[in-house]
Amino acid sequence: MPTRALAARMGTTASVPERVLCIELCGALQGLEGTYFRKDSHGFMRVMDSCSLSQAQRVTVESALSIANLYIEVARVSPDRPNDLLAKAFLLESQTILEEYVHDVGDVPVNCRPLTVLRILSAMETWRDRLTTLQRLYKLRNDSGTRLMESIYAVYSSVRECYVVDKVLTCCAGVLCRSISRWMSGFELSECDSQMIATDPAQGYRLVWIPPFFPKWIAEYILKIGKSWRSVDLRRSSENLDKARAIIASQLDSKCLYLQSQRYKLEHVVREVCRLVCGSVVHSFVVDHHLLNHFDAAHCLLLLHDAQFSLALYRQFCECTHGLRSKLSQRDASNALIAAAASSTTAQRLNFPLNLDALSSVNDTPNTSSRLQFVQPLRPVYRPKGPISDIFRSTENKYESLFHFIWPLEMSLLSISEHANAVRQTAARMSRSSAKEFVKSLRLTSALLSCCERVLLRIRVYAAEVVDQFFKRLRLWIDDAIDLDAVVESHNNYLDGLSSAFFLNNETEDIYGLIMSILQISHELSKHCLEIITETESAQQMNGNDGSSAHARNTYLFVTQAKLQKILLELHSRINDLNKQQSNSMLMILLSILE
Repeated sequence: MPTRALAARMGTTASVPERVLCIELCGALQGLEGTYFRKDSHGFMRVMDSCSLSQAQRVTVESALSIANLYIEVARVSPDRPNDLLAKAFLLESQTILEEYVHDVGDVPVNCRPLTVLRILSAMETWRDRLTTLQRLYKLRNDSGTRLMESIYAVYSSVRECYVVDKVLTCCAGVLCRSISRWMSGFELSECDSQMIATDPAQGYRLVWIPPFFPKWIAEYILKIGKSWRSVDLRRSSENLDKARAIIASQLDSKCLYLQSQRYKLEHVVREVCRLVCGSVVHSFVVDHHLLNHFDAAHCLLLLHDAQFSLALYRQFCECTHGLRSKLSQRDASNALIAAAASSTTAQRLNFPLNLDALSSVNDTPNTSSRLQFVQPLRPVYRPKGPISDIFRSTENKYESLFHFIWPLEMSLLSISEHANAVRQTAARMSRSSAKEFVKSLRLTSALLSCCERVLLRIRVYAAEVVDQFFKRLRLWIDDAIDLDAVVESHNNYLDGLSSAFFLNNETEDIYGLIMSILQISHELSKHCLEIITETESAQQMNGNDGSSAHARNTYLFVTQAKLQKILLELHSRINDLNKQQSNSMLMILLSILE
């Protein structure tokens, strides 16, 4: 008798009925205590000493209890994460998996007949891997939802199926899919619970997280679509918007977000919805808000591509400054711009009002000897009304710099033209008895003015050609634009291209300086022109022969001639070198002009 009891304790003889043991083991797999299985101080299931099992039974039961303890360890974690939808989805889906485990344990007595310990273990062995995977994922439960999703996707494999990872990832992707669907369907960001997109007053809507399972361009398309809803005309574009919502509702699901085999569905959805929603915005801007006409107005007025406007503005300046002899006040500059805009043929051609403003510093024009004193204080700003204004608001400084390049050319050309005519008229009135030195001064002055006029006129032709070519490119870029961001980018590229062609960047600032030097010489010649004419006419009336004055004047003109020749040679050489580096068609135009 003692020998038999010892054998039972050592596990060589079973004393517990098989069916009773199996029923209690099923309860233990669900975390329920019984006669033979109890929880220890750590809450894990253990075999009671009173449970006499054979060696084979004990090994099988211990193996089954290890599955039960995995379940207990995972199930004891609270699923409460209300503030992070992705983390909450992960925990709730984990609870669903645990409920499936409990349900499968409950079905064991029905499905495994006759009921044995070995059959129970075989039926539940699949759950060992599942609970082990879930236990490992649970270690990440305190991470943010986005970090958690990245980690889950890192262990996901599209080749080898993993039940737990697939279910959890599908659930989390479902939350993300609902958020993306609402955002692309025109809901406000606060209604979307978006993990990808945030907004702030400074930067507006922006991407803060890109899911690891699709490329950046898809995330950018999603952002563009939602942003475009804020600009689209709901009444005019209702048909396209309804189509877009129908596509999202019928074709976008969680699996197409992360399954590589279904990536084509996601790409098709974002492209088609972008075409419908963003394309409606671009169409509305071009057709309803006359976008290209606004660009045309800006490049005609602010870049002074309107001869009538240029002439009217120059005459207003001359009137306000007594022939460009006095300083130009802020009020006079504003009035001059307004009056010139009113006489513009462009303003009469376009079917919407043109707004042109002039902003300068509080002080009057700086007291300098350069004609640029009438340009630098001016800041023409094109401010159309409506949604178009947002496109121009961020580019005011670029338009200003372009204005400050072209308007000095216009002023110098108009001024030189006036003074050249005056010199020719004076020369025609002079008698043959006039002093040779004065005649020589007039001829040399006329030659220098003509040279400056030809050079500046050809640079002006180059500028006009550059503007025309880039404006044609802008129209093509707008035709290809798929959304408002592409329109804004096209506009910026257009202005950047003009700035580069006008040598307003750091790499070509020396060329810009040479052109400004030519303008300065033109200004000085125009300034001295009236003095020469006055002296010549006085000498003719008095029949005098102030040779020393004329000689000094001629010396100045010869020095100016040498300076101008040097600048032109240096300008040609520098542009030629730049053309060899860039092989730019625009530079070829300028080189042919300077030849």
